[in-house]
Amino acid sequence: MPKISDSKDRMVLKTAELLQKQGYSGTGLKQIVEESGTPRGSLYFHFPGGKEELAVAALEYACDAQVKAIRRAFSQTSTAAEAMVTLVGMVRDHLVNSDFSEGCPIATVALEAATSEPLQRTCSKAFETWTVLFVERLVAEGHTPVQAGERVLIALTMMEGGLLLGRAYRSTKPLDAVSSEIRRVLEIQEIP
Repeated sequence: MPKISDSKDRMVLKTAELLQKQGYSGTGLKQIVEESGTPRGSLYFHFPGGKEELAVAALEYACDAQVKAIRRAFSQTSTAAEAMVTLVGMVRDHLVNSDFSEGCPIATVALEAATSEPLQRTCSKAFETWTVLFVERLVAEGHTPVQAGERVLIALTMMEGGLLLGRAYRSTKPLDAVSSEIRRVLEIQEIP
Protein backbone atom coordinates (compact mmCIF):
# COMPACT_ATOMS: atom_id res chain seq x y z
CA MET A 1 0.00 0.00 0.00
CA PRO A 2 1.51 3.37 -0.93
CA LYS A 3 2.25 5.75 1.92
CA ILE A 4 -0.30 8.56 1.62
CA SER A 5 -0.48 9.68 5.22
CA ASP A 6 0.39 8.26 8.59
CA SER A 7 -3.15 8.59 9.94
CA LYS A 8 -4.65 6.91 6.88
CA ASP A 9 -2.21 4.01 7.12
CA ARG A 10 -2.86 3.60 10.84
CA MET A 11 -6.61 3.46 10.24
CA VAL A 12 -6.22 0.86 7.50
CA LEU A 13 -3.88 -1.31 9.59
CA LYS A 14 -6.08 -1.11 12.69
CA THR A 15 -9.19 -1.90 10.63
CA ALA A 16 -7.49 -4.96 9.12
CA GLU A 17 -6.58 -6.15 12.64
CA LEU A 18 -10.09 -5.60 13.95
CA LEU A 19 -11.69 -7.33 10.96
CA GLN A 20 -9.58 -10.41 11.74
CA LYS A 21 -10.92 -10.52 15.28
CA GLN A 22 -14.42 -9.08 15.06
CA GLY A 23 -15.59 -9.10 11.47
CA TYR A 24 -17.24 -6.18 9.71
CA SER A 25 -20.37 -5.85 11.83
CA GLY A 26 -18.44 -6.08 15.08
CA THR A 27 -15.99 -3.34 14.13
CA GLY A 28 -17.12 0.22 14.77
CA LEU A 29 -15.73 3.50 13.50
CA LYS A 30 -15.34 4.88 17.02
CA GLN A 31 -13.19 1.89 17.97
CA ILE A 32 -11.07 2.24 14.82
CA VAL A 33 -10.43 5.93 15.50
CA GLU A 34 -9.64 5.36 19.17
CA GLU A 35 -7.38 2.34 18.69
CA SER A 36 -5.55 3.79 15.69
CA GLY A 37 -4.89 7.03 17.59
CA THR A 38 -6.07 9.15 14.68
CA PRO A 39 -8.21 12.29 14.73
CA ARG A 40 -11.89 11.58 14.07
CA GLY A 41 -11.96 14.23 11.34
CA SER A 42 -9.31 12.37 9.37
CA LEU A 43 -11.61 9.36 8.99
CA TYR A 44 -14.02 11.04 6.58
CA PHE A 45 -11.23 13.10 5.03
CA HIS A 46 -9.43 9.91 3.93
CA PHE A 47 -12.52 7.72 3.57
CA PRO A 48 -15.50 9.85 2.50
CA GLY A 49 -17.43 6.61 1.91
CA GLY A 50 -17.15 5.82 5.63
CA LYS A 51 -16.79 2.39 7.14
CA GLU A 52 -17.39 0.46 3.94
CA GLU A 53 -14.67 2.35 2.04
CA LEU A 54 -12.25 1.94 4.95
CA ALA A 55 -13.02 -1.79 5.18
CA VAL A 56 -12.35 -2.20 1.45
CA ALA A 57 -8.95 -0.52 1.90
CA ALA A 58 -8.20 -2.77 4.89
CA LEU A 59 -9.17 -5.89 2.94
CA GLU A 60 -6.97 -4.82 0.02
CA TYR A 61 -4.11 -4.33 2.48
CA ALA A 62 -4.76 -7.81 3.97
CA CYS A 63 -4.84 -9.34 0.49
CA ASP A 64 -1.48 -7.75 -0.35
CA ALA A 65 -0.01 -9.01 2.93
CA GLN A 66 -1.14 -12.54 2.07
CA VAL A 67 0.33 -12.24 -1.44
CA LYS A 68 3.66 -11.38 0.18
CA ALA A 69 3.33 -14.41 2.47
CA ILE A 70 2.56 -16.66 -0.51
CA ARG A 71 5.58 -15.33 -2.41
CA ARG A 72 7.73 -15.83 0.69
CA ALA A 73 6.49 -19.44 0.89
CA PHE A 74 7.30 -19.93 -2.80
CA SER A 75 10.83 -18.61 -2.26
CA GLN A 76 11.39 -21.03 0.64
CA THR A 77 10.12 -24.16 -1.12
CA SER A 78 10.45 -25.97 -4.42
CA THR A 79 6.83 -26.95 -5.15
CA ALA A 80 3.38 -25.45 -4.85
CA ALA A 81 2.42 -28.24 -2.43
CA GLU A 82 5.34 -27.41 -0.13
CA ALA A 83 4.51 -23.71 -0.38
CA MET A 84 0.89 -24.33 0.62
CA VAL A 85 2.00 -26.46 3.57
CA THR A 86 4.36 -23.63 4.57
CA LEU A 87 1.49 -21.15 4.27
CA VAL A 88 -0.76 -23.34 6.43
CA GLY A 89 2.04 -23.38 8.99
CA MET A 90 2.22 -19.57 8.94
CA VAL A 91 -1.55 -19.38 9.42
CA ARG A 92 -1.35 -21.92 12.26
CA ASP A 93 1.42 -19.96 14.00
CA HIS A 94 -0.55 -16.72 13.68
CA LEU A 95 -3.64 -18.38 15.10
CA VAL A 96 -1.70 -19.67 18.11
CA ASN A 97 0.09 -16.35 18.64
CA SER A 98 -3.25 -14.52 18.65
CA ASP A 99 -4.61 -16.96 21.25
CA PHE A 100 -7.05 -18.24 18.61
CA SER A 101 -8.68 -14.82 18.26
CA GLU A 102 -7.57 -13.81 14.75
CA GLY A 103 -8.70 -15.51 11.59
CA CYS A 104 -8.39 -14.48 7.98
CA PRO A 105 -9.86 -10.97 7.62
CA ILE A 106 -10.99 -11.75 4.09
CA ALA A 107 -12.89 -14.89 5.12
CA THR A 108 -14.31 -13.24 8.23
CA VAL A 109 -15.74 -10.36 6.20
CA ALA A 110 -16.80 -12.64 3.32
CA LEU A 111 -19.20 -14.37 5.71
CA GLU A 112 -20.98 -11.02 6.16
CA ALA A 113 -20.44 -9.44 2.74
CA ALA A 114 -23.69 -10.48 1.06
CA THR A 115 -25.25 -7.12 1.92
CA SER A 116 -22.37 -5.06 0.51
CA GLU A 117 -21.37 -5.38 -3.13
CA PRO A 118 -18.02 -3.54 -2.64
CA LEU A 119 -17.06 -5.82 0.27
CA GLN A 120 -18.16 -8.95 -1.58
CA ARG A 121 -16.24 -7.90 -4.69
CA THR A 122 -13.09 -7.14 -2.67
CA CYS A 123 -13.22 -10.50 -0.85
CA SER A 124 -13.78 -12.34 -4.12
CA LYS A 125 -10.88 -10.51 -5.76
CA ALA A 126 -8.56 -11.38 -2.85
CA PHE A 127 -9.33 -15.09 -3.05
CA GLU A 128 -8.96 -14.99 -6.84
CA THR A 129 -5.57 -13.27 -6.53
CA TRP A 130 -4.28 -15.98 -4.18
CA THR A 131 -5.73 -18.70 -6.41
CA VAL A 132 -4.01 -17.36 -9.52
CA LEU A 133 -0.60 -17.39 -7.81
CA PHE A 134 -0.94 -21.06 -6.92
CA VAL A 135 -2.50 -22.03 -10.26
CA GLU A 136 0.41 -20.44 -12.13
CA ARG A 137 2.85 -22.38 -9.96
CA LEU A 138 1.02 -25.68 -10.46
CA VAL A 139 0.80 -25.19 -14.22
CA ALA A 140 4.56 -24.60 -14.28
CA GLU A 141 4.90 -27.92 -12.42
CA GLY A 142 2.90 -29.80 -15.08
CA HIS A 143 -0.75 -29.57 -14.08
CA THR A 144 -3.30 -28.55 -16.67
CA PRO A 145 -4.90 -25.17 -15.96
CA VAL A 146 -8.25 -26.82 -15.19
CA GLN A 147 -6.67 -29.40 -12.90
CA ALA A 148 -4.60 -26.71 -11.17
CA GLY A 149 -7.65 -24.51 -10.64
CA GLU A 150 -9.66 -27.34 -9.11
CA ARG A 151 -6.84 -28.37 -6.81
CA VAL A 152 -6.09 -24.86 -5.61
CA LEU A 153 -9.79 -24.30 -4.91
CA ILE A 154 -9.81 -27.47 -2.77
CA ALA A 155 -6.56 -26.49 -1.01
CA LEU A 156 -7.71 -22.94 -0.19
CA THR A 157 -11.04 -24.27 1.01
CA MET A 158 -9.20 -26.71 3.27
CA MET A 159 -6.96 -23.99 4.68
CA GLU A 160 -9.76 -21.47 5.29
CA GLY A 161 -11.98 -24.19 6.77
CA GLY A 162 -9.14 -25.37 9.00
CA LEU A 163 -8.61 -21.82 10.20
CA LEU A 164 -12.31 -21.36 10.92
CA LEU A 165 -12.54 -24.63 12.85
CA GLY A 166 -9.28 -23.87 14.64
CA ARG A 167 -10.75 -20.64 15.95
CA ALA A 168 -14.00 -22.35 16.91
CA TYR A 169 -12.28 -25.24 18.69
CA ARG A 170 -9.38 -23.11 19.98
CA SER A 171 -7.15 -25.86 18.66
CA THR A 172 -4.53 -26.38 15.97
CA LYS A 173 -5.87 -29.86 15.16
CA PRO A 174 -7.92 -28.75 12.13
CA LEU A 175 -4.94 -26.97 10.55
CA ASP A 176 -2.63 -29.86 11.44
CA ALA A 177 -5.01 -32.23 9.64
CA VAL A 178 -5.18 -29.89 6.64
CA SER A 179 -1.39 -29.63 6.51
CA SER A 180 -0.98 -33.39 6.31
CA GLU A 181 -3.56 -33.73 3.49
CA ILE A 182 -2.97 -30.63 1.40
CA ARG A 183 0.25 -31.94 -0.12
CA ARG A 184 -1.62 -34.88 -1.66
CA VAL A 185 -4.24 -32.56 -3.15
CA LEU A 186 -1.65 -30.43 -4.90
CA GLU A 187 0.86 -33.04 -6.05
CA ILE A 188 0.69 -34.27 -9.62
CA GLN A 189 -1.33 -37.41 -10.04
CA GLU A 190 -3.78 -38.54 -12.63
CA ILE A 191 -7.38 -37.56 -12.01
CA PRO A 192 -9.57 -40.67 -12.60
